[in-house]
Amino acid sequence: MDKNAGNERRKGKGVPSRGGPLSLLPLKIWVMIAARVGSTSIRELFNMQATCNVFWDATRSTAVYKVASMVELPIGDYYDEQPERGFLYRCEDAGNPAAIFRTGMTEFFWIGRQVGGMNTLV
Repeated sequence: MDKNAGNERRKGKGVPSRGGPLSLLPLKIWVMIAARVGSTSIRELFNMQATCNVFWDATRSTAVYKVASMVELPIGDYYDEQPERGFLYRCEDAGNPAAIFRTGMTEFFWIGRQVGGMNTLV
């Protein structure tokens, strides 16, 4: 008997292969829902992410990071390798204007990199 015969989850698809309620909608719809949640509150986005694998896949999308709210992140308090800093970098890479502004202002004022901060802001 094959070892993987009982494993019916399709890896990387974000939707379980069994007929559960989460498989009724495609991942694209879940990403749109996660983007709406993330644009309101990242705390709720993280709660959604911790709920199940489908939500985990949806919340890791670039579309979600592009619109995520920065209001709940502390300002200038994430220089170590903390989760907030990684989240901010992902948002900045996705093109989130609030994350780009926050990174530029942090570099300019708190870290003292005036040239790097201005390059980020421009």
